Amino acid sequence: MGRHCSFGLGNKENIKDKLLPMEDHCKYQFLAQVEGRSYSGRGKYLQNCRSVFVAHKLDWLEVHYGALVASGPEQNFVEVKRDWSDLESAIQHLLNNPEEAKRIADNGVATFRDRYLTPAAEACYWRKLIRLNSSTTPKEHNDVEFHLNPSP
Repeated sequence: MGRHCSFGLGNKENIKDKLLPMEDHCKYQFLAQVEGRSYSGRGKYLQNCRSVFVAHKLDWLEVHYGALVASGPEQNFVEVKRDWSDLESAIQHLLNNPEEAKRIADNGVATFRDRYLTPAAEACYWRKLIRLNSSTTPKEHNDVEFHLNPSP
């Protein structure tokens, strides 16, 4: 039978004692990105840590996920099967090869914290998105009235 973790979320003391603030996650060597039935927005925060970012094959994407590299010298995260069945062997490999784990964590910081997830990079993304979107929007809106103070 597989291991499971229960925080007893109905118990406020368990929540206070067991849930970590985001900055405390950075104290761990390995951090897992877990999707449920929908998108999980914590990945970009975990990628700011100098930890090995571990994710199952992702169904939901964030704009910077195109920069994820699962193997090779530029590897910046560890991808495991969606059911996590290979997690233990992947972690054991990295525990046995600490230089490789450090390289992956360092690559993650260089790629995400220091490049794609900076405030300037995010502002640049949104500016470009808005500009590209505006190029597809008609310049004149003859059929639509805009009101700064719409009537009730």
